[in-house]
Amino acid sequence: MSKFVSCHAKYFKRSQVAGLHGHHTRQFEHDANVYPEFTPFNFTTQLTKTFKELESEMVNAKRIAGKKSSNLHFRNDANVLIDNVLIFSREQLDFLRIKAPEHWRGLLEKCGRDLALGIQREFGLLPMDIHWHFDEGHYDEHGSFKHNYHAHMTFFNFDFKTLEQPLRKMKRADFSKIQDLAAKSFGHLGFERGLKKSVTGKSHKEKAVFLADSLKVLESEKKELELKVQELQKVYDDALSGAARMEIKFQHAVAQLKSVQGELDELTSQLTTIKQNSDPREYAQIKKIERLERENAEFRQLLGLNNSEVMGSSDEPTQLPPKYKS
Repeated sequence: MSKFVSCHAKYFKRSQVAGLHGHHTRQFEHDANVYPEFTPFNFTTQLTKTFKELESEMVNAKRIAGKKSSNLHFRNDANVLIDNVLIFSREQLDFLRIKAPEHWRGLLEKCGRDLALGIQREFGLLPMDIHWHFDEGHYDEHGSFKHNYHAHMTFFNFDFKTLEQPLRKMKRADFSKIQDLAAKSFGHLGFERGLKKSVTGKSHKEKAVFLADSLKVLESEKKELELKVQELQKVYDDALSGAARMEIKFQHAVAQLKSVQGELDELTSQLTTIKQNSDPREYAQIKKIERLERENAEFRQLLGLNNSEVMGSSDEPTQLPPKYKS
């Protein structure tokens, strides 16, 4: 009977974190490799914090240590997560589920924690969580489901003691050592070390599924951003439209003011010219006319009459103020 437990390490950049999390937590409705009727058997072991929280703590730790601002964050091309995929022998895990139906999950979690902490002690990688998947596999010709038992053990690529990215220093032999640690951690459950394999960041049969999941997440995020852009564009257009209307009104008022001011200046100039060029007797006559016009205006104001009322008739005599009596 096969009893192997093996590891396969994959590396992910910051732009891939959302897609990886979506695959781990089954956020996608359609996945060719997933059989939803078995998804309730999946479970998660949370070891530390989320990527976002750890990234924030990393930046703070570097800032406190006096690192340059340009070195506080991960570079765009940096591998920020390591997904250590644990693959279990179906026969041995089926045997474990039958042998310990009430405790097999707890036993797996204990071994998983032991392995994660062992990897941290050995290499400095910070364990985040373990996602145990029991909903992938296939139905055989007899209609029996054959589980593809595996777990995603995720590590944050940063050592808070050394303030370095441990993955940069890890070599092929180190990943072979992880295989040894896995066999040691799960050995008391009857698992044995799997065959040695080359461990790289290249694709394997799960990559197509992962890329499809990542694409779904990115498309969803893209739509959300497009909606936000449309909303902001509308706010901008409305503000611009309002500002444009106010600008037009302002320019129109300025034009009117300039026109009236011009007319006033022209009339003032003409009046000054007339006064300067007039004979003193003509000027005196002009002043007399101006005085009569003012008195006429005062007279109308006192009577409270308009032009039509002055020209019309009235049965009642009008009593004039003393100023205008003969």
